Amino acid sequence: MASYTLHIQYVDRPAETRTFTQAKVTFGRDAGDVVLHDTQVSGRHGEISFDGNTLRYTDVGSTNGSFLLQGQRVANIELTPGIALRLGNSLITVQVIDVPNVAGKGRTVIAGPGMAPGFPAPMRAPGGPPGPGSSGAAIPRPGMPAPPAPPPGGFAFAPTAQMQSPMMPPGMPAGPQAGAFVPQPPAPMAPPMAPPQPAAAPIAAPPQPAYAPPPGPPPGPPPGPPPGTFPGTSQAPLTAPAPVTTPAAQPPTNAVAMQAPPADGAKPDLVNDVKTALAGGWSVLAPTAVLTVGMFAAVMVPVSVLAWLFVLILPLSIAGILASLLALVQALAMLILVPSAYRYVLAAHLGIPITPKAAVEEVRAKIGDVFVNMLIPGIVLGVFAGPIYWIEGKKLGEVISRNFNLLGRDIVTIIVSWLALIVPLAITVGIVNWLLVKLLGVVGLLLASIVSNTLSAVMIAYGIGLGTWFYFNIRRRFEGGDPEGDARVRLGASLPPA
Repeated sequence: MASYTLHIQYVDRPAETRTFTQAKVTFGRDAGDVVLHDTQVSGRHGEISFDGNTLRYTDVGSTNGSFLLQGQRVANIELTPGIALRLGNSLITVQVIDVPNVAGKGRTVIAGPGMAPGFPAPMRAPGGPPGPGSSGAAIPRPGMPAPPAPPPGGFAFAPTAQMQSPMMPPGMPAGPQAGAFVPQPPAPMAPPMAPPQPAAAPIAAPPQPAYAPPPGPPPGPPPGPPPGTFPGTSQAPLTAPAPVTTPAAQPPTNAVAMQAPPADGAKPDLVNDVKTALAGGWSVLAPTAVLTVGMFAAVMVPVSVLAWLFVLILPLSIAGILASLLALVQALAMLILVPSAYRYVLAAHLGIPITPKAAVEEVRAKIGDVFVNMLIPGIVLGVFAGPIYWIEGKKLGEVISRNFNLLGRDIVTIIVSWLALIVPLAITVGIVNWLLVKLLGVVGLLLASIVSNTLSAVMIAYGIGLGTWFYFNIRRRFEGGDPEGDARVRLGASLPPA
């Protein structure tokens, strides 16, 4: 089966090597087949398509763009082994394209020591000192333009898969071929007054026996040219660049050098960030959505219906008293339901699920502690009070301080995401209530009460999923480590799984 292997250098965790066979792989900040958790990467940044033979990268309209290592911005490019793309501060390198029975597609470009796989190996410029791991200088051949000299303090890079010379095709056998350069011992210095060769003289040297290395370790590099000689003359030995052969799976030894600086003038993509957050909140809630919504609807809907029935049947004075008592009952129930729902959703998200009943029983057993250390901090912008209380075990003042610390990391996205959740639901509730009352009269009041309270239960449950997603996302982006793993250890010791 055709496949391709990518080396992915993240900004917040160790690099990894992954092999794919699917036709499309998407890259994004917090969602996609490859999730980079890079603040300079858009929610949907780019994608790689694979038709079983050709690999192609497409930038799908990212804010900060996609770049080759040489600095060129790319929108759509065919990928071959050795090409590396910079997405924000992350690096994606094509290591292998394995296409059975197709010549040239299975080649592997392997990194040298201290470099990420796919980085071009440094080689010295003509006339410069040899770099580490190289066996000689790259000498221009007759009819070939000389390679450009590197910038001051920089490197000249060896050809990668996308820059192969037509004179050195992939898979060229190691033995000498007609017209090829064979390492020779240095020829003696020509006399100073030797007549120049005619312009029409052939370039090829007289036939000489091929050099056969003796058994044992490979011989060292041939001696450099004597002082005063120039590349391309008969006095200088001609050598080819030595290949780099370190293992492909070896992780980079200098991760800092592979991180590109943030793009200048980069602006946050707020609309895309909000879409990503709302999708992330739903992904957290989805496994428990029915039961979580049901926990709130089972209290809110009956209380609302009874209150309207009292108003319709009983005198207003008595109905007002009973409705107030029902509102008090609902408020007391919510003191237990909100922390219980957080406990239930968190446990499911971390892979150690418990039943809603077990979550309620746990909250009831320590309702005083829950009220002081979670519910009170959650009154004013306490978006993260629930996860902080259950996962970090902090108390009143610490919960408030920690909540505002996390909130300040990305407050605009958090507030706009909550507004994007609440405002459409509130508008929907208002329109539905008006239509039901307008069309059905008294019966419409009861139906409107059921619909509006059900949608309110959905909004509360969705808010719990959204707060949970933001909590782990912000910790991962700004604090690093494995927040889910830490939370799993603490939460798993609280109650046995259901």
